[in-house]
Amino acid sequence: MTEVLIACKDEREILVENFKSLPNLLSLSRTEAIFTGVVRKECGVESMVVESFAPVENNISG
Repeated sequence: MTEVLIACKDEREILVENFKSLPNLLSLSRTEAIFTGVVRKECGVESMVVESFAPVENNISG
């Protein structure tokens, strides 16, 4: 794997700069999650150094 992208609800894609140092990140594939970190934009590409992440808990009762 050479890169990981975060797909945002507004159809933006953000490249994760430090994905190699976050082995658990790949377990969130196709899972809604919350990420914290610094996003920057260079040459039209948004990228992020992820500081933390966690899956969103779906507590839907019905």
